[in-house]
Amino acid sequence: MLTAIGRAALVSREALKTRAYKDSVGVWTIGVGHTSAAGDPKVTPGMVITESEALEIFDRDLRQYEAAVDGSVKVSLADHERDALVSICYNIGPGGFRKSTFLKRLNEGDRAGCAKAIMSWVKPPEVTSRRTAERDQFLTPYEVALPKARSTDRGPVKVGDAPKAAPVAKKAPTARPSASVVDLPEFTVRAIQRRLIALGYHDVGLVDGKIGPKFENALRQLQQRASDMGERVSVDGRYGPQTQGLLDEAKGDRYKAVVSPERLSITASDLAAAGTPAVTKSRKIVWSSVGSVLMAAATFGVALVQGWQTQPDIPWYAQTVMGFLPPWVLPVVIVALNLYNTAKAQGLIASTVESVREGINNPGRPEGKPGGIFGQLFG
Repeated sequence: MLTAIGRAALVSREALKTRAYKDSVGVWTIGVGHTSAAGDPKVTPGMVITESEALEIFDRDLRQYEAAVDGSVKVSLADHERDALVSICYNIGPGGFRKSTFLKRLNEGDRAGCAKAIMSWVKPPEVTSRRTAERDQFLTPYEVALPKARSTDRGPVKVGDAPKAAPVAKKAPTARPSASVVDLPEFTVRAIQRRLIALGYHDVGLVDGKIGPKFENALRQLQQRASDMGERVSVDGRYGPQTQGLLDEAKGDRYKAVVSPERLSITASDLAAAGTPAVTKSRKIVWSSVGSVLMAAATFGVALVQGWQTQPDIPWYAQTVMGFLPPWVLPVVIVALNLYNTAKAQGLIASTVESVREGINNPGRPEGKPGGIFGQLFG
């Protein structure tokens, strides 16, 4: 993490804006230098957020830039050096940072060359004073002098005046609030839901930015998984610093959900017995289609034996069509359509079984009405 001095310097350089604005290159920005390219939320004209939300977005954005620095630098860094590099990365982006000459010089052990190369990143000209301050911060230990936000500033940044992370409300000892009453921005909830799904906790439901029983249950499953792995974490279904750490993308799939052997052994018959709509309706479609195929095949066989000597008792509109087509076409079309419909229904059954085995209960697939003309009629 950034030191308190590094955080103060970076926030001062970016400035904290609660209303969307265009930066020096015309990109819509809000909070502490947040743009849509950094992730949620998408910045739009007229967008307004609170200072607490701005700091929460900043803390989340910051992780990817710190990860880029830590993953690219191959030499040990002092606090002032790392803070300066994170500040630069936050401004030029992880891609620019990884391909920069100053990173190459640093990894070669040439710190003087690194500092000199930092000053090649001065476009647009408005960032020159910032880049100069970042170079000086990289070269100067905090014991010698505190950094400036910009080289043109009269004095260094004031650490005590820097905005801090959004405070967490103290919990009353007799009643701990549920996650459902925590005031989390919608875009934060969406990000949490996406991360939970990525880890296999599909019981969280849809990615809709809403907190409810499913959201709390998925968090509780994650916390239980971490607890089973020896982590000291409360299994309470609430989102706080501990749970935020479990969801950190830097930890990869460490706390990925584990599917029980019982769930992995579930079959289509089990789901049908439980009344799962996608399976029960699809099975009805299969049997209906099989019956239609048999009837059409029988009709085709009878007509073939009779040499098409007699005209089947069919509606006038079908007779009209058959007057222009060979007599075997209609039964073949019926067979083909129903075989197609059977295949679609069987595919839906298979995908439903697979999703249940994997724990994917998130709605979003058809509920028992696969494609095909007869599937829509009989489903």
